[in-house]
Amino acid sequence: MDASIFKIFPLPVLGDSGQIQFRAEMFNSLNHPQFDQPNGRVDIAQGGTITNLSNDMREVQFTLKVLF
Repeated sequence: MDASIFKIFPLPVLGDSGQIQFRAEMFNSLNHPQFDQPNGRVDIAQGGTITNLSNDMREVQFTLKVLF
């Protein structure tokens, strides 16, 4: 589940349409793992085990955008 919130603040220094936008975005916000396919080799000790994830861990980014 991805999520984002943002807030727009007026910035009169840049004219009537000047704004600053603050954004906070989260990717994989619940931090649930999605497991990759199991190892398909049966002739080794790790055969049939899942050792990788198919998605990234939680990522959060903050952005400050100036609109004029």
